[in-house]
Amino acid sequence: LFVGFIVDGFNLHKGSSNTDIIFNRLVRQIVDHRPRAKTLASLAPSNAFSVWLEQFLNGVQFQVFSALCVVINVGFMLADHTDPSPEFTAIMDAQNLFFFIELGAELVAYLFAVGPGGLVDDLWKNFDLLVFAGTFIGYVGNNRDVTQFVKAFRLMRVVRLMIIIKKIRIILETLIKCIPQLANILVLLFLVYSMFAVIGVQAFSNTKYGKRLGPTANFDDWPSAMITCFQIVVGDAWHDIMDDCGVQPPECTPIFDSSRFPDYGYNGPPKSFGDCGSTVSVLYFMAFKLMCETIMLNLFIGMILENFAFITDEVSHSEEPNWDSGASADQIIELVHVFSAVSSLNNEAGDTMALENLPQLMNAMPLPLGHRRRDGQLIYEEKDRVITRMIRAELNVIVMENRELREEVSRGTWRGRWAKAFKGLNIATTTADVPQVTFKDVLMTLIYWRKPNLVPELRKMARSARVKKVIFVAHCLTLRESLQMYAHIKKQERENAEKMGKLTGMSTTSKFQLSAKWRSIQ
Repeated sequence: LFVGFIVDGFNLHKGSSNTDIIFNRLVRQIVDHRPRAKTLASLAPSNAFSVWLEQFLNGVQFQVFSALCVVINVGFMLADHTDPSPEFTAIMDAQNLFFFIELGAELVAYLFAVGPGGLVDDLWKNFDLLVFAGTFIGYVGNNRDVTQFVKAFRLMRVVRLMIIIKKIRIILETLIKCIPQLANILVLLFLVYSMFAVIGVQAFSNTKYGKRLGPTANFDDWPSAMITCFQIVVGDAWHDIMDDCGVQPPECTPIFDSSRFPDYGYNGPPKSFGDCGSTVSVLYFMAFKLMCETIMLNLFIGMILENFAFITDEVSHSEEPNWDSGASADQIIELVHVFSAVSSLNNEAGDTMALENLPQLMNAMPLPLGHRRRDGQLIYEEKDRVITRMIRAELNVIVMENRELREEVSRGTWRGRWAKAFKGLNIATTTADVPQVTFKDVLMTLIYWRKPNLVPELRKMARSARVKKVIFVAHCLTLRESLQMYAHIKKQERENAEKMGKLTGMSTTSKFQLSAKWRSIQ
């Protein structure tokens, strides 16, 4: 029942209606698949050889060769045994050296193909680099123990081959997505364990050792109490510890004072405490078992089931051109590629985009968020023009809010500290006079205005203040463009008049005043 309630709580977090579930899944897809900032993007090679080498390394033939090397190496490792013959040892050393050189050559080739930044951004290449570095240290230091320890990590390279199988890939992706959330649950567990450990020290620190309460399980201090709490959770004779913590006279001395309790055999100096346990030990242990074992540990199960359900829904989701039931992973990834291509016009990192490139982005994006149909034709009607202006206005509002938040962080205000410490301050920076927006800001704004049927009603109500500000900014943009167009028309009329000689009779003063007037209007 506890597991059922916890899983139901995770499901309730997804949303109560079908629109809530679709919207929350869409937001999570955008966060998971968003483009990452490229490390050392300025050092990325762009010559023809690097481009060809990258295509070759990502080709099917080289991938098969690399996979065969991994399989053969793992096969040799599985064949290792105790007390091998000299011939077998020589073969093992030769194959280890060969695959060590092959791994090094593969890393060097990737370095020339994608540069140091591309090598750092690839997690699997980081793992290969760790294995190579450890093996290299073992060879250079002539330390066989280090080499054997690092070689065991090569078995993890088999996981790369398993990703090809769809069902295994779903399980691996579930485990990977659980890692960030795992830290949150561990922190919560640590806090709850600490609370019970402090209570245990206050209640049982003077209790005499018994059947299980002793040097390996006690509440003498906080570290020992934390270890004991862990032993209770895993079931290490916790009921014996509970009985020992509840010991009562005559099995213990109520107070170490021979004048008050002469029959307990204590002849030392009088003290204000004894070595008896607490009568509430049963309540303490029952509460700890229910809270930390039955409820807290089952949070792991709920977290794993939630991530597993999200990944399976994402994989099994069928693509719909109009996104009536949300988007698939491939559709989001397609938008990521379009965003990265447009952002490369002004930003090499690829995780943000210049706001001035919004028209190019929407013309390159497919329907329903963009204007491009699958056949390449652009659909741009009157309502699209109005919606595009509202999207541009909201992105301007986001840029202004980010600028204000950045200023508060620089001033050290409490709101800035809160945003930096707890919200991560994941905002786009503004380089020079070019405002930047993130992929998440752009896509969420497009969904709000292009696909409002995917937005829950509560979210629409929460956006009412933002929408008022967006409408005001949209009017400002309209007025600004009108003034610019008016100034441009007057400037053309003036230039035409000058060409036709109509301004020859004007004085120098009138010319200066006219020029100043047009500058002020513009």
